[in-house]
Amino acid sequence: MKSMPWLRLCGLLVVALSKCCAARAFRTCHDDVTEIYISYDVSTDIFRVQASKDEYTVSHARFSNCINTTGFAYLSISTVNDYTYRLNSSVQAYAAGLAEGYITRELISLHYQNTVGSFCQPKTSKCRALEKFLRQNLNWVKENVDANPDIDYWYQVRLFYEQVRGLQDGYSGKPGRISMDVDDIFGVYFLQIQNDAEDIQKLLFGPDFTGPTFGHCSAIVKVLQGNGGVKDVLTAHDTWSSYNTMLRILKYYDFYLRQRPTASSPALGSSWAFSSYPGTMVSTDDFYVLSSAMVTMETTNPIFNNELYKQIRPQSVLESVRVTVANRLADHGDTWCQAFASNNSGTYNNQWMVVDYKQYDEHFHQILPGFLTVLEQIPGTVRYEDVTDVLLNTSYWASYNLPYFSDIAEESGLPDMVAKHGDFFSHDQSPPGQNIPP
Repeated sequence: MKSMPWLRLCGLLVVALSKCCAARAFRTCHDDVTEIYISYDVSTDIFRVQASKDEYTVSHARFSNCINTTGFAYLSISTVNDYTYRLNSSVQAYAAGLAEGYITRELISLHYQNTVGSFCQPKTSKCRALEKFLRQNLNWVKENVDANPDIDYWYQVRLFYEQVRGLQDGYSGKPGRISMDVDDIFGVYFLQIQNDAEDIQKLLFGPDFTGPTFGHCSAIVKVLQGNGGVKDVLTAHDTWSSYNTMLRILKYYDFYLRQRPTASSPALGSSWAFSSYPGTMVSTDDFYVLSSAMVTMETTNPIFNNELYKQIRPQSVLESVRVTVANRLADHGDTWCQAFASNNSGTYNNQWMVVDYKQYDEHFHQILPGFLTVLEQIPGTVRYEDVTDVLLNTSYWASYNLPYFSDIAEESGLPDMVAKHGDFFSHDQSPPGQNIPP
């Protein structure tokens, strides 16, 4: 996640999870619980928001606003396990978005005003340039979705945008029809892509736009020894930011979205537990626990080589969409990275860690190759590698907003920053690199 300046008053999120399923990652608070159901009548193509379940129910939302007591709200969205035409994946994706937008609309409004509500108000020439780029991107994505209806990757891209459409309609309180259309670029859709938009503005406006931002999160993967071998492996992530981002929601998505239109079972990563924000279908911290027995998380890397931004093009898939696709489709770290790297937008450039708990042998207490895969993205380049051996040699992997791969660091302009400012910008010699205990 990207940062405001350091040493600012901040909110702090620390999530640490061992080997557990996504559903166990959350506990509902004791505040009032609100529930709604989304029904769909295939004969009329009409969605309805209801207080109770019936034969037409497609999705169910359960929500507790505990922010004033625990600092977090809790949201669970599920769709019905039914693969008839009536409940195809597009219906489910739209209904899931509709349910979330409707049941959390008050928090969405508050979070939107706290964060991006004044953005492009009024709409300046720079705003129009950004909107033009994002519209070009949307049109290119739609063309590829239409041209590749049976390709897993593009099918999941379609479902992302259909879920966004449902989210928009739920927030407005007006159930509509399934589509990939985005009415207002700077509305709820912008909450999904605001981090991408920062880097797009660096392309469009160059020196006139704010310089590189530093990440404001850290992550660690820690091996615990015991029982004559590896006793457990913990993953943890923390995020700090300004108070205007402190409306937080812990979310659990339990969807039955197909991997492709003809599939008879849900995608491997169809269920997620993750930290998030109102109106945002991705984490943006980022931290996910997936039904594929993987944990995915990231910290943001700075880019000081402004020439890299010239490689950003609208003919790409934005980062938030690629994360969703990779989380749903991947069965291992390498397949996650392959999906994520496809159609790299060069926006929201992070170090991603993919922890595959299927590669932990509990019987023999050992970690197998492929347990930890690390990916780093910059405009024009995505580099990833199995770093399980590094994890085993050091007993931990730490991520703290500086690139690990030397070629990524060099292309990003980090060596020049080290020469000018010292070890603060060095991966191994920076304060976090020196002070995170093994």
